[in-house]
Amino acid sequence: MNQNTYKAWFEKHRPRTINELIFPTVLNGEGKDPQYIKTIFEKFYNQEFIQGNVLSYGPAGRGKTSLNKIMQAKIIKHPNDIFILGRKTEDVDKLNAWLQARSVKSNQKLVVIEEIDRLSQQAQTILKDGPLEKYQDKISFLATTNNAQKLDPALLTRFNYRLFFDELDFNGAFGRSKYILETENIKYDEELLKQFVQLNIKRGLRELISNLEINSVTGEFIFDPKKALNLTGNEDYIIQTIVYLLAYLNNLDKEKVNDINKNSKSDSHFNQYYEYILKLIKQDLLLNYDYIYKNIIENDSIDFGTKSIFVDDYQQLDIVKMKNFHFLSTFSKAMDLIYKRKDL
Repeated sequence: MNQNTYKAWFEKHRPRTINELIFPTVLNGEGKDPQYIKTIFEKFYNQEFIQGNVLSYGPAGRGKTSLNKIMQAKIIKHPNDIFILGRKTEDVDKLNAWLQARSVKSNQKLVVIEEIDRLSQQAQTILKDGPLEKYQDKISFLATTNNAQKLDPALLTRFNYRLFFDELDFNGAFGRSKYILETENIKYDEELLKQFVQLNIKRGLRELISNLEINSVTGEFIFDPKKALNLTGNEDYIIQTIVYLLAYLNNLDKEKVNDINKNSKSDSHFNQYYEYILKLIKQDLLLNYDYIYKNIIENDSIDFGTKSIFVDDYQQLDIVKMKNFHFLSTFSKAMDLIYKRKDL
Protein backbone atom coordinates (compact mmCIF):
# COMPACT_ATOMS: atom_id res chain seq x y z
CA MET A 1 0.00 0.00 0.00
CA ASN A 2 1.32 3.44 -0.94
CA GLN A 3 1.28 5.45 2.29
CA ASN A 4 1.12 8.70 0.31
CA THR A 5 -2.22 7.77 -1.23
CA TYR A 6 -3.75 5.95 1.75
CA LYS A 7 -6.94 7.42 3.11
CA ALA A 8 -8.90 6.06 6.07
CA TRP A 9 -12.11 4.35 5.05
CA PHE A 10 -14.24 6.77 7.01
CA GLU A 11 -12.91 9.68 4.94
CA LYS A 12 -12.69 7.70 1.72
CA HIS A 13 -16.30 6.55 2.00
CA ARG A 14 -17.79 9.67 3.54
CA PRO A 15 -21.29 10.16 2.01
CA ARG A 16 -21.11 12.59 -0.89
CA THR A 17 -24.66 12.39 -2.24
CA ILE A 18 -28.05 12.34 -0.59
CA ASN A 19 -28.51 8.66 -1.48
CA GLU A 20 -25.32 7.66 0.38
CA LEU A 21 -26.33 9.33 3.65
CA ILE A 22 -27.84 7.32 6.53
CA PHE A 23 -30.74 9.40 7.78
CA PRO A 24 -31.79 9.50 11.45
CA THR A 25 -35.01 8.13 12.90
CA VAL A 26 -36.15 11.25 14.79
CA LEU A 27 -37.49 14.46 13.25
CA ASN A 28 -38.75 17.35 15.40
CA GLY A 29 -38.86 15.12 18.45
CA GLU A 30 -40.95 12.36 16.82
CA GLY A 31 -39.88 8.93 15.65
CA LYS A 32 -40.00 8.68 11.86
CA ASP A 33 -39.11 6.17 9.18
CA PRO A 34 -35.65 7.23 7.88
CA GLN A 35 -37.00 6.85 4.35
CA TYR A 36 -39.64 9.49 5.09
CA ILE A 37 -36.96 11.93 6.26
CA LYS A 38 -34.80 11.05 3.26
CA THR A 39 -37.69 11.83 0.90
CA ILE A 40 -37.96 15.35 2.34
CA PHE A 41 -34.27 16.06 1.89
CA GLU A 42 -34.15 14.42 -1.52
CA LYS A 43 -36.70 17.00 -2.61
CA PHE A 44 -34.55 19.85 -1.23
CA TYR A 45 -31.47 18.32 -2.82
CA ASN A 46 -33.01 17.91 -6.27
CA GLN A 47 -34.59 21.38 -6.33
CA GLU A 48 -31.41 22.90 -4.86
CA PHE A 49 -33.46 24.81 -2.33
CA ILE A 50 -34.14 24.00 1.35
CA GLN A 51 -37.57 25.09 2.51
CA GLY A 52 -36.65 26.20 6.02
CA ASN A 53 -33.80 26.01 8.53
CA VAL A 54 -32.16 22.74 9.60
CA LEU A 55 -30.64 21.81 12.96
CA SER A 56 -28.76 18.50 13.12
CA TYR A 57 -27.92 17.39 16.67
CA GLY A 58 -26.57 14.38 18.50
CA PRO A 59 -23.22 12.72 19.33
CA ALA A 60 -20.18 13.09 17.09
CA GLY A 61 -19.64 10.79 14.12
CA ARG A 62 -23.30 10.24 13.24
CA GLY A 63 -23.58 12.18 9.97
CA LYS A 64 -24.55 15.73 10.96
CA THR A 65 -21.71 17.48 9.15
CA SER A 66 -21.97 15.12 6.18
CA LEU A 67 -25.57 16.20 5.60
CA ASN A 68 -24.54 19.86 5.60
CA LYS A 69 -21.65 19.27 3.21
CA ILE A 70 -23.84 17.32 0.81
CA MET A 71 -26.45 20.08 0.69
CA GLN A 72 -23.78 22.77 0.32
CA ALA A 73 -22.11 20.95 -2.58
CA LYS A 74 -25.42 20.64 -4.42
CA ILE A 75 -26.87 24.09 -3.76
CA ILE A 76 -23.95 26.53 -3.73
CA LYS A 77 -22.77 27.65 -7.18
CA HIS A 78 -20.65 30.62 -6.06
CA PRO A 79 -18.46 31.06 -2.94
CA ASN A 80 -20.19 34.34 -2.05
CA ASP A 81 -23.48 32.48 -1.64
CA ILE A 82 -22.37 30.71 1.55
CA PHE A 83 -21.54 32.22 4.94
CA ILE A 84 -19.70 30.25 7.64
CA LEU A 85 -20.72 31.86 10.92
CA GLY A 86 -17.97 32.14 13.55
CA ARG A 87 -18.49 32.36 17.30
CA LYS A 88 -17.80 36.06 17.85
CA THR A 89 -20.53 38.68 18.17
CA GLU A 90 -18.89 40.72 15.38
CA ASP A 91 -19.33 37.72 13.07
CA VAL A 92 -23.09 38.15 13.47
CA ASP A 93 -22.68 41.82 12.46
CA LYS A 94 -20.91 40.70 9.28
CA LEU A 95 -23.70 38.20 8.70
CA ASN A 96 -26.36 40.93 8.84
CA ALA A 97 -24.63 42.79 6.00
CA TRP A 98 -24.26 39.57 3.97
CA LEU A 99 -27.94 38.73 4.38
CA GLN A 100 -28.96 41.88 2.50
CA ALA A 101 -27.12 40.90 -0.68
CA ARG A 102 -28.73 38.86 -3.42
CA SER A 103 -27.55 35.43 -4.41
CA VAL A 104 -24.77 35.56 -7.00
CA LYS A 105 -25.49 32.31 -8.82
CA SER A 106 -27.23 29.82 -6.51
CA ASN A 107 -30.97 29.23 -6.15
CA GLN A 108 -30.49 29.88 -2.45
CA LYS A 109 -27.85 31.22 -0.07
CA LEU A 110 -26.76 29.17 2.95
CA VAL A 111 -25.54 30.08 6.42
CA VAL A 112 -23.59 27.26 8.10
CA ILE A 113 -23.17 27.19 11.88
CA GLU A 114 -21.04 24.41 13.36
CA GLU A 115 -21.49 23.84 17.11
CA ILE A 116 -24.18 26.48 17.41
CA ASP A 117 -24.31 25.90 21.18
CA ARG A 118 -20.87 27.55 21.42
CA LEU A 119 -22.10 30.85 20.02
CA SER A 120 -22.25 33.62 22.59
CA GLN A 121 -25.62 34.16 24.24
CA GLN A 122 -25.80 37.54 22.55
CA ALA A 123 -25.21 35.98 19.13
CA GLN A 124 -27.91 33.35 19.77
CA THR A 125 -30.35 36.07 20.79
CA ILE A 126 -29.65 38.09 17.64
CA LEU A 127 -30.27 35.03 15.46
CA LYS A 128 -33.44 34.13 17.33
CA ASP A 129 -34.93 37.61 17.12
CA GLY A 130 -34.55 38.17 13.40
CA PRO A 131 -32.42 36.45 10.73
CA LEU A 132 -33.59 32.87 11.20
CA GLU A 133 -37.19 33.74 10.26
CA LYS A 134 -36.88 36.92 8.22
CA TYR A 135 -34.92 35.49 5.27
CA GLN A 136 -36.39 32.00 4.83
CA ASP A 137 -37.66 32.84 1.35
CA LYS A 138 -34.07 33.09 0.06
CA ILE A 139 -31.69 31.81 2.76
CA SER A 140 -31.46 28.60 4.80
CA PHE A 141 -29.53 28.22 8.06
CA LEU A 142 -27.80 24.85 8.54
CA ALA A 143 -26.63 24.31 12.12
CA THR A 144 -25.10 21.41 14.03
CA THR A 145 -24.51 20.73 17.71
CA ASN A 146 -23.62 17.90 20.07
CA ASN A 147 -25.49 19.69 22.87
CA ALA A 148 -28.92 20.82 21.74
CA GLN A 149 -30.10 20.97 25.36
CA LYS A 150 -27.83 24.01 25.87
CA LEU A 151 -29.76 26.05 23.29
CA ASP A 152 -32.53 28.50 24.13
CA PRO A 153 -35.84 26.66 23.50
CA ALA A 154 -37.06 29.70 21.56
CA LEU A 155 -34.02 29.43 19.27
CA LEU A 156 -34.78 25.76 18.65
CA THR A 157 -38.24 26.64 17.36
CA ARG A 158 -36.66 28.76 14.60
CA PHE A 159 -35.43 25.56 12.97
CA ASN A 160 -38.13 23.92 10.85
CA TYR A 161 -36.30 20.60 10.69
CA ARG A 162 -34.61 19.31 13.84
CA LEU A 163 -32.83 16.05 13.08
CA PHE A 164 -31.64 13.90 15.98
CA PHE A 165 -28.64 11.90 14.79
CA ASP A 166 -28.26 9.28 17.50
CA GLU A 167 -28.37 5.53 16.96
CA LEU A 168 -27.99 4.66 13.29
CA ASP A 169 -30.77 3.02 11.31
CA PHE A 170 -29.77 -0.65 11.04
CA ASN A 171 -30.77 -1.13 7.40
CA GLY A 172 -28.91 2.00 6.38
CA ALA A 173 -25.77 1.07 8.32
CA PHE A 174 -25.82 -2.53 7.05
CA GLY A 175 -26.29 -1.42 3.45
CA ARG A 176 -23.47 1.11 3.74
CA SER A 177 -21.15 -1.52 5.27
CA LYS A 178 -21.87 -3.97 2.44
CA TYR A 179 -21.21 -1.28 -0.15
CA ILE A 180 -17.84 -0.39 1.41
CA LEU A 181 -16.67 -3.99 1.64
CA GLU A 182 -17.69 -4.70 -1.94
CA THR A 183 -16.06 -1.50 -3.18
CA GLU A 184 -12.83 -2.48 -1.39
CA ASN A 185 -13.05 -6.06 -2.76
CA ILE A 186 -13.22 -7.54 0.73
CA LYS A 187 -14.59 -11.06 1.18
CA TYR A 188 -17.28 -11.24 3.86
CA ASP A 189 -19.98 -13.41 5.37
CA GLU A 190 -23.31 -11.58 5.34
CA GLU A 191 -24.60 -13.02 8.61
CA LEU A 192 -21.35 -12.16 10.38
CA LEU A 193 -21.54 -8.63 8.97
CA LYS A 194 -25.09 -8.27 10.35
CA GLN A 195 -23.82 -9.20 13.83
CA PHE A 196 -20.98 -6.71 13.47
CA VAL A 197 -23.33 -3.87 12.51
CA GLN A 198 -25.76 -4.73 15.29
CA LEU A 199 -23.00 -4.63 17.91
CA ASN A 200 -21.34 -1.47 16.58
CA ILE A 201 -24.34 0.58 15.52
CA LYS A 202 -24.58 2.58 18.75
CA ARG A 203 -21.03 3.84 18.33
CA GLY A 204 -21.83 5.99 15.31
CA LEU A 205 -20.94 5.78 11.64
CA ARG A 206 -17.36 7.02 12.00
CA GLU A 207 -16.39 4.36 14.53
CA LEU A 208 -18.41 1.66 12.77
CA ILE A 209 -16.55 2.22 9.48
CA SER A 210 -13.19 2.50 11.27
CA ASN A 211 -13.80 -0.85 12.97
CA LEU A 212 -14.95 -2.31 9.66
CA GLU A 213 -11.59 -1.37 8.15
CA ILE A 214 -9.63 -2.78 11.11
CA ASN A 215 -11.44 -6.10 10.72
CA SER A 216 -10.69 -6.23 6.99
CA VAL A 217 -6.93 -5.61 6.79
CA THR A 218 -6.23 -9.15 5.53
CA GLY A 219 -8.54 -8.74 2.53
CA GLU A 220 -11.27 -10.70 4.29
CA PHE A 221 -13.74 -9.41 6.87
CA ILE A 222 -12.91 -11.25 10.11
CA PHE A 223 -15.05 -10.67 13.17
CA ASP A 224 -15.38 -12.38 16.54
CA PRO A 225 -18.72 -11.35 18.16
CA LYS A 226 -17.41 -12.39 21.59
CA LYS A 227 -14.71 -9.72 21.44
CA ALA A 228 -16.89 -7.11 19.78
CA LEU A 229 -17.62 -5.02 22.84
CA ASN A 230 -13.90 -4.39 23.30
CA LEU A 231 -14.21 -4.63 27.07
CA THR A 232 -11.37 -5.21 29.51
CA GLY A 233 -13.53 -7.00 32.07
CA ASN A 234 -13.62 -4.15 34.61
CA GLU A 235 -16.40 -2.08 33.04
CA ASP A 236 -19.34 -3.98 34.52
CA TYR A 237 -17.85 -3.84 38.01
CA ILE A 238 -17.41 -0.06 37.73
CA ILE A 239 -20.99 0.36 36.49
CA GLN A 240 -22.46 -1.72 39.31
CA THR A 241 -20.35 0.02 41.94
CA ILE A 242 -21.20 3.54 40.74
CA VAL A 243 -24.92 2.69 40.74
CA TYR A 244 -24.57 1.24 44.25
CA LEU A 245 -22.65 4.25 45.61
CA LEU A 246 -25.21 6.70 44.20
CA ALA A 247 -27.99 4.78 45.93
CA TYR A 248 -25.92 4.68 49.14
CA LEU A 249 -25.45 8.47 49.09
CA ASN A 250 -29.15 9.03 48.50
CA ASN A 251 -29.91 7.23 51.75
CA LEU A 252 -27.55 9.35 53.87
CA ASP A 253 -28.35 12.67 55.55
CA LYS A 254 -27.07 15.94 54.11
CA GLU A 255 -24.21 16.39 56.56
CA LYS A 256 -22.84 12.92 55.89
CA VAL A 257 -23.01 13.42 52.11
CA ASN A 258 -21.20 16.74 52.50
CA ASP A 259 -18.44 15.05 54.51
CA ILE A 260 -17.98 12.41 51.82
CA ASN A 261 -17.90 15.05 49.09
CA LYS A 262 -15.07 16.77 50.93
CA ASN A 263 -13.22 13.59 51.84
CA SER A 264 -14.27 10.10 50.79
CA LYS A 265 -12.31 8.63 53.73
CA SER A 266 -14.84 10.13 56.15
CA ASP A 267 -17.03 7.10 55.41
CA SER A 268 -15.08 3.85 55.43
CA HIS A 269 -17.86 1.86 53.72
CA PHE A 270 -18.11 4.34 50.82
CA ASN A 271 -14.36 4.76 50.60
CA GLN A 272 -13.49 1.09 50.18
CA TYR A 273 -15.56 0.91 47.02
CA TYR A 274 -14.52 4.33 45.76
CA GLU A 275 -10.81 3.68 46.24
CA TYR A 276 -11.03 0.45 44.30
CA ILE A 277 -12.74 2.26 41.39
CA LEU A 278 -9.95 4.84 41.42
CA LYS A 279 -7.42 2.03 41.31
CA LEU A 280 -9.12 0.37 38.33
CA ILE A 281 -9.40 3.64 36.42
CA LYS A 282 -5.73 4.42 37.04
CA GLN A 283 -4.44 0.96 36.10
CA ASP A 284 -6.75 -0.04 33.26
CA LEU A 285 -5.85 2.20 30.31
CA LEU A 286 -8.22 0.40 27.92
CA LEU A 287 -11.49 0.87 29.77
CA ASN A 288 -14.45 1.34 27.43
CA TYR A 289 -15.96 4.55 28.82
CA ASP A 290 -18.56 4.64 26.07
CA TYR A 291 -19.92 1.33 27.39
CA ILE A 292 -19.74 2.53 31.01
CA TYR A 293 -21.62 5.78 30.37
CA LYS A 294 -24.32 4.12 28.26
CA ASN A 295 -25.04 1.41 30.81
CA ILE A 296 -25.24 3.86 33.71
CA ILE A 297 -27.58 6.09 31.70
CA GLU A 298 -29.79 3.11 30.81
CA ASN A 299 -29.96 1.85 34.40
CA ASP A 300 -33.56 2.14 35.64
CA SER A 301 -32.52 2.80 39.25
CA ILE A 302 -30.81 6.09 38.31
CA ASP A 303 -33.10 9.11 38.80
CA PHE A 304 -33.68 11.64 36.02
CA GLY A 305 -31.54 14.42 37.49
CA THR A 306 -28.51 12.20 37.99
CA LYS A 307 -29.03 10.57 34.61
CA SER A 308 -29.03 14.02 32.96
CA ILE A 309 -25.55 14.70 34.35
CA PHE A 310 -24.22 11.49 32.83
CA VAL A 311 -26.00 12.23 29.53
CA ASP A 312 -24.49 15.73 29.30
CA ASP A 313 -20.96 14.51 29.97
CA TYR A 314 -21.36 11.45 27.74
CA GLN A 315 -22.00 13.79 24.82
CA GLN A 316 -18.57 15.32 25.43
CA LEU A 317 -16.79 11.96 25.62
CA ASP A 318 -15.59 11.94 22.01
CA ILE A 319 -13.79 15.27 22.33
CA VAL A 320 -12.12 14.98 25.76
CA LYS A 321 -8.56 13.64 25.94
CA MET A 322 -8.52 12.37 29.53
CA LYS A 323 -11.60 10.16 29.61
CA ASN A 324 -10.73 8.76 33.05
CA PHE A 325 -10.72 12.22 34.68
CA HIS A 326 -13.82 13.15 32.70
CA PHE A 327 -15.69 10.16 34.13
CA LEU A 328 -14.57 10.90 37.70
CA SER A 329 -15.72 14.50 37.20
CA THR A 330 -19.14 13.22 36.13
CA PHE A 331 -19.43 11.11 39.27
CA SER A 332 -18.37 14.10 41.39
CA LYS A 333 -21.12 16.22 39.79
CA ALA A 334 -23.66 13.50 40.56
CA MET A 335 -22.51 13.41 44.20
CA ASP A 336 -22.84 17.19 44.41
CA LEU A 337 -26.39 17.02 43.02
CA ILE A 338 -27.36 14.52 45.71
CA TYR A 339 -26.01 16.88 48.35
CA LYS A 340 -27.91 19.88 46.96
CA ARG A 341 -31.18 17.92 46.77
CA LYS A 342 -31.05 17.25 50.51
CA ASP A 343 -32.37 20.81 50.99
CA LEU A 344 -35.48 20.13 48.92
